[in-house]
Amino acid sequence: RAVEKVLQRYQGNVSKLLDVCRETIVLDNLNDVTLCLHALADDPKVEIERVKNTLDDKLSSDSSAGFRAVVVNFRVVTAETKKWACDGHICELLLLLKSFGNTLSG
Repeated sequence: RAVEKVLQRYQGNVSKLLDVCRETIVLDNLNDVTLCLHALADDPKVEIERVKNTLDDKLSSDSSAGFRAVVVNFRVVTAETKKWACDGHICELLLLLKSFGNTLSG
């Protein structure tokens, strides 16, 4: 899937592939989403590259295929990640509201 995405969407530019490492946190409410975002932003080991908010009511659900979440792309930069030359690796974290997660699972 990753190779297909790089070739079809990014014209072979692998640096644009941001979701090789992806995790999801399901949260109860918007306040919890905000707290999670602040925790990430306040962590000196985390360098946030991009935040995409598809929870915004002003955003057309067509542009996100109806998917609603906050997507955070970030890098972990520490002496260890620098040593192993993976400090440039971008991870993706989906912050999902429980109410939306419930509709996805059933």
